[in-house]
Amino acid sequence: MAALAPLLAASLAVAQAASPAPPSANPQPSIPLGTVEGWGLYDNIGDCSILTEYESGAYLRVAYEYGENRAWFSIDNPAWRSIEQGRQYQIGVFFSNGAQYGPVGAFGMNSVYEGARMTGLLAIFHAEDFLRDFAESASIVVTMDEARLGAVALEGTRAAVARLRTCALDTHRRNPPDPAANLPPPRK
Repeated sequence: MAALAPLLAASLAVAQAASPAPPSANPQPSIPLGTVEGWGLYDNIGDCSILTEYESGAYLRVAYEYGENRAWFSIDNPAWRSIEQGRQYQIGVFFSNGAQYGPVGAFGMNSVYEGARMTGLLAIFHAEDFLRDFAESASIVVTMDEARLGAVALEGTRAAVARLRTCALDTHRRNPPDPAANLPPPRK
């Protein structure tokens, strides 16, 4: 899990730069909570995330914002050097349980964070459906236009998503959103 912590930090930093409203916009550091079936679990102070790395160097991250019922999904691969930071791409996500998402807009992530290049795609989904399909599937395929970007096994996702849900509820209770944070300034 120690090897995943720098990946999470880099992924959060790049996601914040790529997306208009990324998860974990709070500048506080993520808190590692251990591993669940090969997935690193992190409390990002307001949302939680799970992260795993594959032998190819690619990795998947799913963050869950309980209060917004939003799931943030990123697939990152250092070979995708042509992905443009902040550009919107159309992707499809296909689970082995038959569920399909897309085409859906995904934000490009291509940045250097603490010497590591992060390239990938970040998409936002309705959490209830997406997390259910992520947990119930043995594999996932991601496409962009007609090109197949990758297919990976989703081992241990049922247990990892269960812990992700619990973590997100707990962090939401400890760090409730500030209802006045987005109000316009008072008129003079």
